[in-house]
Amino acid sequence: MKLGVLADIHSGIRPLEACLRVLLERGAEGFLLLGDYVSDLPRPEKTMETLRALMKRYPCYAVRGNREESMLERRDGGCPSWRYDSGTGSMLYTADRLSEASLNWFRSLPITRRVEPDGLPPLRLCHGSPGHVRGILREEDGSAAAELERLEESWLLGGHNHRQLLVSYGEKTYLNPGPARMVNKAQCALLIGETGRWQAELLTLDYDTAAYAREIAESGFLEAAPVYARGILYEIITGEEISVPLIRLAFQYQHQLQPQTPEEVEVCWQRAGRELGVMEIEKRI
Repeated sequence: MKLGVLADIHSGIRPLEACLRVLLERGAEGFLLLGDYVSDLPRPEKTMETLRALMKRYPCYAVRGNREESMLERRDGGCPSWRYDSGTGSMLYTADRLSEASLNWFRSLPITRRVEPDGLPPLRLCHGSPGHVRGILREEDGSAAAELERLEESWLLGGHNHRQLLVSYGEKTYLNPGPARMVNKAQCALLIGETGRWQAELLTLDYDTAAYAREIAESGFLEAAPVYARGILYEIITGEEISVPLIRLAFQYQHQLQPQTPEEVEVCWQRAGRELGVMEIEKRI
């Protein structure tokens, strides 16, 4: 048995397509979907249409991520402060473009589930950790090993921290396939089950980032979240990871300046974007 493993797609339709193409070429017979299917890029509903088509053709086992929880919270009347600005514009852009079918699917998903393929060890799926969609599991701080020690199953699969990882603790293994949209690459994994055991292959793939950058620039997404969206575009064009430093710097300026209005908060984002060189990234397309 071969299972494709995908996490943290974040509306990245082009890297998702690259992952699916290669996983199917390598013989994937089903898919494990580990959450955060939308947000941070344009065309969230196209991403969901692609996943729905996949689920009609192949067995798929999915869990909910923190982005899905945020979309449901918004639909249920929460997140009233979301605006079309650099802080929350990406989330609002996504929420305004999701269908009821997508939201209903999010609502149906568990935050963790057990998958029991015939003749192979059972798998435990989650987004962050089995008990928390925002849990962070790492090798270096022992958190992945600690979670494995508590685990009934011998394999734990999760995402959320956007770091591809395969780590063993005794007879147990934690697999993070990496984010489907990893800066300017696509990441996923292939789980191969044979002779009563699993082994995993981690994949990092190229795709046409130049064409995707043009698509993003023409989508209206940059207007929805002027600085944050340009940070995402900057990563796709340059291959340099900048979203986290951009967010940290914008928050640093907010802490220093104590803005009182949404417009003043946006000034902090603009200042961070200019300092990190993302504000005219469209000129590099």
